[in-house]
Order: sequence, then C-alpha cells, then structure tokens
Amino acid sequence: MRFCSLLIGALLILAGHCPANAQAPKSLAVESNTGRFVGLPIHWGASDAALLETNGRIRVLQQAEIRDHRLLEQTFQPWTTQESRSTLQSELGAGFDTQVTGSYVIAAPKGQVARWESKFRSLLAGYQRFFETRGLSLRKPDFPLVVIVLQSQSDFVKMAQRETDGAAIGNNFAGMYSPRTNRCLLFHQATGDSPNWHATEATIVHEAVHQLAYNTGVHERLFDHPLWMVEGLATMFEVPAVYDINLASNDARKRINFEKSSEVIQLVGDDSNTLGSYLDNIVTTDHLFRSDPQSAYALAWALTFYLAERMPKQYFEYIELQRSRGFQSYSDADRNIDFRRAFKAAPSQLAVHILQLIQPK
Repeated sequence: MRFCSLLIGALLILAGHCPANAQAPKSLAVESNTGRFVGLPIHWGASDAALLETNGRIRVLQQAEIRDHRLLEQTFQPWTTQESRSTLQSELGAGFDTQVTGSYVIAAPKGQVARWESKFRSLLAGYQRFFETRGLSLRKPDFPLVVIVLQSQSDFVKMAQRETDGAAIGNNFAGMYSPRTNRCLLFHQATGDSPNWHATEATIVHEAVHQLAYNTGVHERLFDHPLWMVEGLATMFEVPAVYDINLASNDARKRINFEKSSEVIQLVGDDSNTLGSYLDNIVTTDHLFRSDPQSAYALAWALTFYLAERMPKQYFEYIELQRSRGFQSYSDADRNIDFRRAFKAAPSQLAVHILQLIQPK
C-alpha cells in the first residue's frame, strides 16, 4: 500500500511528531456491507481502504463493500488502558481476569493474571533498557498493548484464526502477535496449578517483542520491513540474558542464542563466503523465509545480534532510514541501498566478523 502525504501527516500527529499548532486528525465514519466503522483513514485506494480504529486495530475494507463515508467532527483519540481493559473484560467474560500494568492490558484465566503481569512488566523494562543503553530513544506506545492468555491450545487456535481472518495456525504455535489487531495471544500451558513459563518462554518473548517493536517505533505496522530485521530482533530476545537485569553482563557472548548459533555453523561451517552469500540474500529478499525458514531465522538472528552488539549506532541509523521512508512498499533495491548507507558495507562484508562473534570458543 502507498499512503498519501495527508494521511501520513495525520499519523505523525497521532504519534506526537507534529508542530504545536497542528490540528488533531478527525475520525472517518464508513458504512459498509459488513457494518459501520469509525477510525483514522490511513489508506484509501481504488480497490480497498484501511481505517485505524481507536482500539489500535487496522480494519481493511474493500471499496465494493463501502456504501458511504463521511468525516466526523470528533477527533481521533486512542483508547486509554482503562477503556481497553473494560472492553476486553466484557469480551472474554467471567472466566478471565484483566489487569493494567504500564502500557499493558493483560487478560488471563481467573487467578493467573498477576503471574503473567510480572513477566511482561520485566520484559518491557528489559526491552527499554536494551535500547536506551545503546542510544535509541523509544516512542511511547500510542495504543494499549493487549495480551490475552488463553486457557488451552484449542482456545488459542480458535481466537488466533479469528485474529488472522481464518489463517491456518499450526499445533506448534505457543503464541502470536497480529499487526492487524495489535494484540498478542498466548495459551496457558500449566504445570500443576501454575503457568509453565519456562516451557514456552522463548516463544512468548518472541511474540511479545514483535508487539513492543511495532508499538515503540522500532518497526512500523504499515511498512514492509525486511523479515530478517523483524524476526532477527525477536529471536535475539529469546535469550533471557538479553533482557533480564538479573542476568545482565558486559560479555556479549552471554547473550548468544546458542541454538541459532549452532544452526548457522551447521549451515556454513567456518566459510565466511557462504555466510556472506546468505546474508546478501536475506537482506535483499524474504525468499529464504519461505523456502528454508529454519535457516532464515538463524541467519536473521546472527546478523541482528552482531549489528546490535558491535554496530549499535549504525543499526539505529538503519532503523531511522526505514522510518524516514514513510508508509510504502520497500523494493529489493531500496533494501540494499539503506543497508549499505547505514553500515557502509554490503552484508557479505560483515560475515567474517559475525563468525568470529558467534563461533564456540
């Protein structure tokens, strides 16, 4: 999707990046065959349209379904955490408790929400600390960060399919983040009477970091980010030492994801040329994520980990370059241009240094 400058300006106002005398954006009411929807228009094309709703959801409508639309006098105002909590409690019913903690609104099976709240509060603190100690100022989330912990995998699959408009959800999923709804879904794996955090911690953190990245300015929900950047960041945080203050260390090797490191070594050995070829590939296109996702995730982790640890200033410049492009498609050529501009090198030129960092010693 490509977005006109007027709508980009409206989003910048929402995000707080606007002159003091700028007017807040007005809401648009749309009457369609599937209902009446109100939100901020962020795309209005020949075949489809998209509204950003006050709960943070992006609703995509086909133009053929739209019967009427009109601009309202009311300004667009995201929900507060309390509004989000009240609505979520009504949606889920008496079998769930909901709780607000910072920017989070967390729902979990009755009696369990406090345990999950403490985990997400710690992750948020560690996530913020990771970036701020490396010099990147994060944006405060514009919308409440909704997390729903379901009672069982079957409940999780049902809700996940609704969140993704019927997409197939595999049995190996322990969680998901939907950029469309901006909600993070998990399911409650129990050991006795307690949530088994350790059994699914890596997956839970992975999805939670997706949600944080898309709500704090590291990623943008309406931009076509390279998958290596999106998945590499979330995979890096799967290691507790990256975000847990109790495991903090100045030694970068203590933050290595050894499972992914082993996969990279198994794939390329000590051949930096082979690694370089793979890195050039994932920076330019997302094809490897479809043909060989296991290798793609490992390579994405290795590249992200090296950049965040050894070239944080350039890594954040790379993030800023993507921010500056606004909301638009991202061609293979532009992906290469931005990488080389930020890091002053092709991805393949970093391969030797990456191997030196991640190889066992």
